[in-house]
Amino acid sequence: MNRKEIYVIHFNAPGSGMAKYAEYISECYSQFNDKVSMLGYNSGKSIYSELYNIIMLKRNSVIHWLQQINYHNNRTIIHFTDTPLYFSFLLKYFCALKINCIVTIHDPIPHLENKIIDNFKWFIMYLLNKYIYYLSRNNSNIHIHLHSRKQNKFVKTNHIVFAEHPISSKTMDYSAITKYTPKSVLHFAYIGRIEYYKGVDIFYDSAIAFSQLNPEEVKFTIAGRGRIKMHKKHDSINIINKYLTEQEFENIVRSAHVIVLPYRNATQSGVLSYSLAHNKPVISTNAGLLGDYIKHGITGYIIEEASVAELVRTYSHFLHAYDKIEKMSIATNAYKIKYAPKTIGNCLKKYVDSELEF
Repeated sequence: MNRKEIYVIHFNAPGSGMAKYAEYISECYSQFNDKVSMLGYNSGKSIYSELYNIIMLKRNSVIHWLQQINYHNNRTIIHFTDTPLYFSFLLKYFCALKINCIVTIHDPIPHLENKIIDNFKWFIMYLLNKYIYYLSRNNSNIHIHLHSRKQNKFVKTNHIVFAEHPISSKTMDYSAITKYTPKSVLHFAYIGRIEYYKGVDIFYDSAIAFSQLNPEEVKFTIAGRGRIKMHKKHDSINIINKYLTEQEFENIVRSAHVIVLPYRNATQSGVLSYSLAHNKPVISTNAGLLGDYIKHGITGYIIEEASVAELVRTYSHFLHAYDKIEKMSIATNAYKIKYAPKTIGNCLKKYVDSELEF
């Protein structure tokens, strides 16, 4: 694999979750190949700019990439780590050039939202995914990357590499263990974009309910950008409604005792991977692949329903259980090796060596 040229390409703003994911995938390839380059192209922040790109950007984007990669080299591999709305136009060009392409599909079935404009975007993304699968079925140089075999039922192609969501090598060595003492205030945190499918409203209501039952003993943090509907304020809930810098994100994860993912639906979560890297117990709904990354009762708790009652019940497992959080944190520190860049990189290497044509 050392003779191959690998380019990891993403389409999101620097510092965003998807840009970070591209870094993690680059680290996976770097375990076995010195010639790995990561390229970014932040093309637009709204659905309107994306629609503009469909009309105007396809040619310019192809030129942009071809100027930066040695595409005449028949041992080139391009790994696209996300798929904007206009991506099908770009992939078609690379397909015609017979360049080996791997496309990460995070959500084989996109997440439904509760806004009309978001549902329109869902429909476009659904069609885009179907077209990517079509290109993969009919072209031996287009390959799909999924995070689990559970997703295979949605993807109709034989060119699939299965490799789980990696943890950054920068945080794999993080060894600090989370401790909860009688002098501590138990801290639960929700971190990430404020989206309907992520259930932040459920977390907010559960925080009020549990705080009323246990005043002065617990606190909650909601941190991320988006619109939050607050029925009533509570002193135990700290809301940081803004785009978080990497340092702010890390500080909140480190300060929390437990990270909560009350998602209504999901595929996987960068927040979950980041929490594992920092040895944090996690409470998560069993949505999408989230349950695969948690050992129930050992590294956290998996709940079947995103509801206030279920969250409140699960919070009570941690209250005054001073050794439980420490034991879960120690268990997470041992468990996360499963998602190390070397482990995930080995999956990618085996597939590249056996399935890609050069």
